[in-house]
Amino acid sequence: MIRCKSTGVEHRHETVTQVRNCYALEAAGGAAAMDLKTPEFVTAIQRKERAEAQLAAKVTEVGIYRKVITTKDATLTSIYRVRLGKSGHFYADALQLGAPGTKAKFIFAPGAIKILTANMRMTKDEAKKYGVQFGICCRCGKVLEKDKSVEAGIGPVCIKKF
Repeated sequence: MIRCKSTGVEHRHETVTQVRNCYALEAAGGAAAMDLKTPEFVTAIQRKERAEAQLAAKVTEVGIYRKVITTKDATLTSIYRVRLGKSGHFYADALQLGAPGTKAKFIFAPGAIKILTANMRMTKDEAKKYGVQFGICCRCGKVLEKDKSVEAGIGPVCIKKF
């Protein structure tokens, strides 16, 4: 169990995701009135994010996007790769970091495209900084091994496509 103090009263969660959602919902002003283990809690977070996304411009470009959630105690950042599917619709893959020195993976994130907005798209320089920080290619998520690629934050094949 993980301790959480988002509502001002100490309580516990079973997963880190529940703690993150608790802080996000508290920031929205609704955590105190809701049981944090119920599907309604998660649904409330999703509704809040979708409402925010509808107010902003929708994603219309392929690229790397950054979703930032700021709470009282921390700033949580999620990185997504947006691609165009065969159907002509955009979809998003979330970056999942592995242990240091292992390959990071982009994993399909159902519904994530609905919470991303056009202003969350990272510039080439921002994406490269992220790649340098974690030693991964900012486009595909592969571990960078050559010094030139590590310094650039992007691999030689991906730099041509980005």
